[in-house]
Amino acid sequence: MPQNQPTAKFAQLMWDNLVKKGRVNELKLGLSLYFMNGFGEGVKTSLKMKDIGLGMLKTGRMNPMEILGGHAVKDLSGFQKAIKKAQELEDARIAKHGR
Repeated sequence: MPQNQPTAKFAQLMWDNLVKKGRVNELKLGLSLYFMNGFGEGVKTSLKMKDIGLGMLKTGRMNPMEILGGHAVKDLSGFQKAIKKAQELEDARIAKHGR
């Protein structure tokens, strides 16, 4: 796939966000998406999306304090062990059968 393909970039940002805490931190994911093409582009996108962001704040869908770390699943180490095991199984499958 092309290096700068938008869907692949989004998928990687989403995955990286999810694996850290076992949940998606919507604030960090949104900021990562807005600023993935540079600071100027991020500011423009943020201004375009401000009404959606304010709506999410008002309804409690987004908490500005999430920027400090966010919430995690109850058993984060168990979640990360499951992800690691799934990666080992996938690596073994690829080694045996190829992609």
